This record gives sequence, C-alpha cells and structure tokens, in this order.
Amino acid sequence: MATNPHEFEQAVKKVEKLIEDKKIPLTKVTEIPVRDLLDKCTEFIKFGVSDTASEPGRYKALFEIASALSSYTDPVLVTRTILDETIKHLNCERGMIVEVTDDGSVAIRLSRGVGDEEASDISHTMVVEAVDAGEGIFYDSARGIGTDSLIQRKVTSGLTQPFLIEKGRHGVIYIDTRDPAIHLGEDDLKFLGKVAELAGSTLSSAIQVNRELDEGRSGAFGAVTGSSESMRMACQRARRVARTDENVLLLGESGTGKEIFAHAIHEESKRAKGPFEAINCSAIPDELLESELFGYLEGAFTGAKKGGKPGIFELSEKGTLFLDEIGDMPPLLQSKLLRVLQERKIRRVGGTADVPVNVRIIAATHQDLDQCMADGTFREDLYYRLSTFPIQLPPLRDRGNDILELADFLLEKFAKEYEVAKPTLSPKATYYFLEYPWKGNIREMENILKRILIDHEPRVIHPKHLPPEMVDAKSSALADFPTLEELEHQHVLKALNLVNGNRGKAATLLEISEATLYRWIADMKKKGTWLGDD
Repeated sequence: MATNPHEFEQAVKKVEKLIEDKKIPLTKVTEIPVRDLLDKCTEFIKFGVSDTASEPGRYKALFEIASALSSYTDPVLVTRTILDETIKHLNCERGMIVEVTDDGSVAIRLSRGVGDEEASDISHTMVVEAVDAGEGIFYDSARGIGTDSLIQRKVTSGLTQPFLIEKGRHGVIYIDTRDPAIHLGEDDLKFLGKVAELAGSTLSSAIQVNRELDEGRSGAFGAVTGSSESMRMACQRARRVARTDENVLLLGESGTGKEIFAHAIHEESKRAKGPFEAINCSAIPDELLESELFGYLEGAFTGAKKGGKPGIFELSEKGTLFLDEIGDMPPLLQSKLLRVLQERKIRRVGGTADVPVNVRIIAATHQDLDQCMADGTFREDLYYRLSTFPIQLPPLRDRGNDILELADFLLEKFAKEYEVAKPTLSPKATYYFLEYPWKGNIREMENILKRILIDHEPRVIHPKHLPPEMVDAKSSALADFPTLEELEHQHVLKALNLVNGNRGKAATLLEISEATLYRWIADMKKKGTWLGDD
C-alpha cells in the first residue's frame, strides 16, 4: 500500500496494468466505478497530491478507500465504507452521511456515535448549510468557528463536506470529535473533499447498477428469487454477459438454480427468438451422449433411425445450448466438444461431412473443475474455452433471508398448484428454516414444502410439520452449542497457553486487569470448570 506520493503513483499504475492484462477482469457492472476511481487517483497525482493532506499517510488512506469502494455495487455498503474509513483515517469517533434533496427533504442515511436528536439538529443546520454553500465547512469551537449547538455538545472541531449523488440529490459527510487533543484543520477538509468526490461517483454508479437490476427483475430475471448481495451480484453479472455472445460457465452446488440462470441469460440475449436446448451430460450413458450432442446418420449404429437424426447442437441453431453437469462429460467427448468450440462445426456420428453451427454455449457444473483438471479428468483447454465468463451461484445456506423469500415464493406457487390455502411459517419453523444447512439447496426446499402441503395442508407450518432431518439437525447443533462461560474458559486457557502460563501477560493479551483474570480463574475453580494448572 502506498505511503508516499511516488508509491501512490506506482500503486495506481500497477492496478491499471493488471486491468490492461485482464488479470483484474472488469465487467460493465464494475467498469464505470473502477475507471472513475482510477481517474480520480490520476487527478490527485497530476495536480499534486500534496494538496490533499499534510501527511504521507493520507495517500495511503485515499488509496485504501478507493480500493474498498471499487468492489461494491450496493449503495448501503458504499455508504458504510465511506463513513467508517473516513472516521478511522481522520482519527475521529463520530460521523454521519446525510442525503439532502432539492425540495429540502433531509434523510440521515448512516450515523456513528451521534444520537438521534443531535443528528437531526446537525442535519437541519450545518448539513443544509454545506449544501447551500456548495463547499466544505470547517468548525473549531476553540477558535469560535462553529455554532452554539456544537459548543454546548462539547464538540471541539468538525468537518462537513457535500457531494453530488445525482441530479436533485446531494450527500453530505459530517465528521466531528470531542477530543481536545485532535485538531481538524484545512488539510483534513481538503482530504475529505477528495473522499467526497470518490463517494459521489461510486454512489451514483451503484444506484444506477441497482436500478438496472430492478428493471431486469421485471424481465427474464424476474424468475430469480432473492435479494441477498451474493445473488444481486450474480444477477448483475448474468444480465451484463447476456448482452454479448460469449460462452458462460455457471458454477455452484446442485440445486442452486443454474438452469434458471441459463434460461434468463438466453431470454435477455439477442438469441432470445432462437431455441433454448438443454442436455444433462451426467444423465445420459457415455455411448449415447455423442449421438445426442452431434446427431447421427442412418445406419451409423444398430438401432439408428431411418434417415438419421440431428443432434442437440443442430437443434440449437441460432439459439442457446445449455450443457448441464459439463464436469461429468467423458474425456473423448471433451476433445470433440473442444473442436466444435474452436471451429464452430459438428460432424454427425457415422458421417464425414462437417456441419457449421451457430450456437451460444452456457455450461454448468457442481464440480470443482480446478481439481478435475489437476486430476486429469477435465481438459484444461476446454475449461478456458467454456469459462470466458464464469458466474458463481451461492448455496442457499449462505443467502440469509433469501431462504425466507424463497420459501414464501414456493409456498404461494405450490398452494396454487395444489389448490390449497397458502400457509405461513411459525416463528419456530422460521428459525429451523434459517438454521438448516440445505445441502440440496433450492431443490431440497421444493421437495420439503411439497411434502408438507400434500401431507398436512396446514394454515401455519410448525416444527411438527417439518421432516425429522430438519429438526434433528438443529437439535444436534443446539446440543453442541457452547455456553458463554465455556467460551470464556476456552479463551482464557488459549491466552495462558500462548504466553506459557504467565498470568500478567495473559491479562494484557485479554485486555483486562490481572485482578480480573485472577477472579475469573477463582470462579472457574469454584465451579469445577477450571482445567489449568493450580
């Protein structure tokens, strides 16, 4: 990380080189904010980074904030990063980010260490003042620069810096401190101004990306249920690549919705009017898979139909072919598929003539293809042909409240299908749903909900309606769940082991007084839970 102007410039050039060499791949989702951040960094270098701060450490701070922001497309995460990193680098303990619109409405988007009443007071005075002034404002109660409100609240110094989010909407970063040893100054205000520039460009890009995502949800991607960050990112990447004709590789555990994504990509592409064909490479015997893919001529083998039969590649002409479980394709067919991808021609079984094909490939697998390549069961050259644009689909257990969104969606769907009333989840059943590992992912949830509706037709789903594996898995986890006392005991023992039993050093490591450590140990001995040396 850069710590002086020269190192800062070198770090920026290194990032630009990595992008140029495609070692940092940019999609249209991330390209705008990343390019904008690099442009800002280049501006800092060109016009003199010394204007942004008096300490070399600020160069590092700007680059850290820029690097963190470049990976986010969620406005909430962008806002949180801006505020937390700015508070940290200015060595303050309080701050807010406030939104002000042209019609005069004010909304506190995030605050740290500022009470609700005080936040409201600050927002309607200093924040609006900064937007009206169109520039940063510096407050220092020691020099009488500021308001009576700040002085009454013992704020020694503070900064307010506006930035433009989009037409009609401004953001304001407010930072202050009550520590008389910390003196915010003009250099800090200049630094905050540069942070605000980064904040404005990144927030506006994130808002635009999310608008596009919401629009996309009304189309083909409306079939994708869930609003977790991981699914939002997967949808954004899928929508972007859908506009191109590049091959796509969908990665993820079985049951994570890879075919739904493949359908959505096809429907959002310029091939949407063409056919969408799918084949599961693991569900067809090896000896039949070649003829299913490439077709065959009459008499090619015993049982071949009169006149032959076109394969799924020909049936997908000018459309999309979804090759599911590509990791299970036998080696011989992998080499033939590679030839098709290279030459865009197929040859029917029993034939000698090549047939040109115009097909987009979307492949999917639940297997670790890196391991398969290491084991020699999957061709490395085929992998690079298929993985022009890989998309990782998260397992259901890592998607948080998406689990409940999906359960609600499926309950409504199956209730209509079975012509029964749609049930709801009881609080206890909700708890089990959120804690269950869902090894079979969406497919497993579908099966469980279908069985519940068919067997019980409940108005409310309680734990008694759930399959034993859901309840037992949670009960086992609860049985193994340590108490706070047990965790405390383990933590103390670990600290003592690290310092070879020296209780003074252990207390320092635990950030407690030595007397407190002795009280803890005495209490554990009294309860019979002490396992250390006497």
